[in-house]
Amino acid sequence: MSTRCPDCVNRGTQCYPDCPFARANFTATEYLETRKYNNIDWVRDKLQELSKHEVEYYKRSILYENKCRREDPIGGCLKVNDHVVKAIETLYGQMVKIGYNYLKNKKKEDDDEERNYLIRAELKLL
Repeated sequence: MSTRCPDCVNRGTQCYPDCPFARANFTATEYLETRKYNNIDWVRDKLQELSKHEVEYYKRSILYENKCRREDPIGGCLKVNDHVVKAIETLYGQMVKIGYNYLKNKKKEDDDEERNYLIRAELKLL
């Protein structure tokens, strides 16, 4: 059984103690997928720069980007992120509109301060 990380096995070198791919615990499958969709030298350099707790977040991010690129080779993760941002903006706009309509229909003496706040918030969105 090999104790070397997939990167060192691929390069045919001995795995040194502070090897970035060994620290990130990449499996062979994850390494091959990362190599397929990314510049592996850049990923190796980035893994070396990160602290121990940041490496796990970066690994999950890389694997998520790989999944997005595999499922949508043209748009990839940028297309997914764009859809999420547009959905959030749409929902926020709808929430402001609902709040505005709610306050608009309340009695005048109850809501002057709240109505002015929401009108200012809606104008900032425009």
